[in-house]
Amino acid sequence: TVQHRYDTTRVDYDKILEQHIIPKLGNRRVDTIKLADVKELIENIHSLSPARQQTIISVLSGILNNAREDGFIDFNPCQNTGKYIGNKAQIEINPLTPQEVQTLLDKALGLNFEY
Repeated sequence: TVQHRYDTTRVDYDKILEQHIIPKLGNRRVDTIKLADVKELIENIHSLSPARQQTIISVLSGILNNAREDGFIDFNPCQNTGKYIGNKAQIEINPLTPQEVQTLLDKALGLNFEY
C-alpha cells in the first residue's frame, strides 16, 4: 500500500542518515558543506551500487534544498554531482592477441566436449 511504501522509504532514509550522512557531515553547519565534501562522501560510498549512491546523495540534497529555501545557504552543493556517482576505478582489459585466439581455438578443437 501507499502508506507501507512511505513507511519503508522513511526507514530507509533514516538508515541513510545514520549510516552515511551523519557520520560524515553531521557535526557540520550546512553553510560549511561544499562540493568537495559531497565528492568525498561519494568516494566513501563508491563500493555501493550507483542507484544506492544516488539515493544517498538525494537524501542529502533534499536536506540542503530545504536549507537553501530557508536562506541558510545560497547553493546546494549536491547539484550536478551525478557525474561522480558510479565512477569506480577502471579495470584494464587486455584482450587476446590474434595469435592467442588462434592458439586457444586450436587447443579447443582437440577437446571432446560432452553435453
